[in-house]
Amino acid sequence: MTIITRLLTAFYALIGLATGARSAVLGLDADVLPLDDNQFRFYAAIWFTVGLGLAYCVAFIRESTQLFRFLMLALVMGGVGRALGALEYPLETPMIVGIALEFVGPALLLVLQSRIAADR
Repeated sequence: MTIITRLLTAFYALIGLATGARSAVLGLDADVLPLDDNQFRFYAAIWFTVGLGLAYCVAFIRESTQLFRFLMLALVMGGVGRALGALEYPLETPMIVGIALEFVGPALLLVLQSRIAADR
């Protein structure tokens, strides 16, 4: 169970690190307002930091319960933000996949990590 939890957590960490770094460095297309690009890069850097926190949790999965739960909350809140977008525009397949990853994955990971922490 520990290996599966670490692998799934590492998967989420890599998503945050890769997409956060790429988005913070490259920003949006040139056709957007500078303030929109600036805001996007800010949130991308926060997303990168979530990836760093998850990478830490991979190494210390038993000891980092509070941080792990907080980061799972961040993922779920990201899913809520995406879902709220559905009120303004139709969701496309990549958005639906993102929402699923931000609701289903954290729920599963919280159960798995709680069991690991309880065995401590």
